[in-house]
Amino acid sequence: MNACGLTETVDLRLEGSRLVIEAIKTPRADWFRDYDAERDVDAWNNLPLDADADADAGNWEW
Repeated sequence: MNACGLTETVDLRLEGSRLVIEAIKTPRADWFRDYDAERDVDAWNNLPLDADADADAGNWEW
């Protein structure tokens, strides 16, 4: 069972006359496992500031 990647939780379903046993896949599992905040680049840091942002703060609508 371990060689197939099956753990304690599995998905069981019938496909025609077959019983399919499949490992549960967790979407986005381990996305941040190797995340290193020290190497993170601030993507917003170099964006130009809007010169009129303060003046227009209360004047816009969705």
